[in-house]
Amino acid sequence: MRTIMEKKNAGLLIGEYDAVDDLRKKVLDSPAVTMDRTSPTCRYRGTVVDLREGEARPRITGWQRNVGRIGGMDVSLPAVITVALNEKHRIESVELDDSFRGSKGLMCSRNHLNRRLQRELTGHVFDGTIINKAKVRNTHCFHVFEVLSGMYSCDTLMKKNGYEVCRPESFAFEEEVIDSVIDGDTLCSEGVYLLKNKPPVRYRLVLHDIMKNVGFSAGGILKTSGGIGADFSLNGTLIESGTVSVNNQETGHVDIGRFLFMCISHMKRFFCIGPRHRLFNTNLYPGAYIGMLVQSIAIRLFNDNYRYIMHVLTALQRNDEVPLCIGSVLDQKEASVYFPGFDTGDLI
Repeated sequence: MRTIMEKKNAGLLIGEYDAVDDLRKKVLDSPAVTMDRTSPTCRYRGTVVDLREGEARPRITGWQRNVGRIGGMDVSLPAVITVALNEKHRIESVELDDSFRGSKGLMCSRNHLNRRLQRELTGHVFDGTIINKAKVRNTHCFHVFEVLSGMYSCDTLMKKNGYEVCRPESFAFEEEVIDSVIDGDTLCSEGVYLLKNKPPVRYRLVLHDIMKNVGFSAGGILKTSGGIGADFSLNGTLIESGTVSVNNQETGHVDIGRFLFMCISHMKRFFCIGPRHRLFNTNLYPGAYIGMLVQSIAIRLFNDNYRYIMHVLTALQRNDEVPLCIGSVLDQKEASVYFPGFDTGDLI
């Protein structure tokens, strides 16, 4: 089984920054090297905090790039968001980069999502309350929520440490990758988290024999037929072991979610922050990881069936026939009910 090598920046998309002005190009154009060369499913994410205008007016850019292969076609789906804060730490401007690509293609309308961001967030204080403002019910997109919540969590982490990591260049960065591969019937997710001027944190989450016990309902919901053995390691040391299931989308897959929160709690000690700090800036956060898990399994079971994989992704983004994000709407009538302001003209 291929693994993420022990070199400092192995597996990461960017690794080190000599400048931040070319961040967009680095996110979009840097080559992805994945563990599984046949059916890659990999997510990169990161944050840059730019203090060149001073600590009172930080400019924060969060990004995500999902890489995969469906039906023999390689896909690269970026999401880059930039916020500029004023002296009162309020959002002066916010922009979803026009390179945005959601998992459902055209339905993930950048124009609509950018309007929602600007409407919901402009003038809002960039503090803990931003998490509620960034939730899917307001921003209409899971990826947008993941990027924004990661930006807030990372900025808070840096601010608690006096922005020390931003010196001497007046900017700081973090980056993370999570990559999955199947070994027999076992799924192994390996991750690397790098914060500027800090040693990398490496983790491994193993779900034993999951491919023997997993399937999809007629509606496209991922379910396991029994308990799945799970191991979590940090920097080569086994930290947590347990049994999880993936069986209740309506309640957020509480079982595996609880295990993931335990994994995240162990990662916190590397960042010198208190136990009350919510570490959103990781691909292990339950909403993010479970989405990647569903996609990873669907691609490996139905790689040549693009329509079915889209069916599974739609099921992941709906609950009791209600669309949770703009990419999962079925028609304009449904969009008008659940996503005010969306119009099919935005898809042109």
